[in-house]
Amino acid sequence: MRPETFEFLGFKHVCGVDRSGKFALVRIPSVRSCRKFLARVREWLGKHSHWKRRDQQKHLQLMLRGFYQYFGLHHCERKLSGCAARSNINGFAVCVAEVSAISSTGATC
Repeated sequence: MRPETFEFLGFKHVCGVDRSGKFALVRIPSVRSCRKFLARVREWLGKHSHWKRRDQQKHLQLMLRGFYQYFGLHHCERKLSGCAARSNINGFAVCVAEVSAISSTGATC
């Protein structure tokens, strides 16, 4: 008997069956890893609030790019595309507001 779900390396692995009836394993970012990333971003923003806005943007882009590259699997597109679209609307201001709002409310990614 296979386990239904388990967490490993920051992913939630969901076991199931695909449309043809074969075994399928879907990996999506775990809630814990999303919260850890958002906490790191919020902490970094607090420590580097004195930096120029353009420099903060460059560093945040690197942080987000690394997160998306690690969690950018096929089944993660829906979860990550919403965050990417919201952060590109108004650049830095939306990203900072979203990170602080999500971190303070304890919401998931």
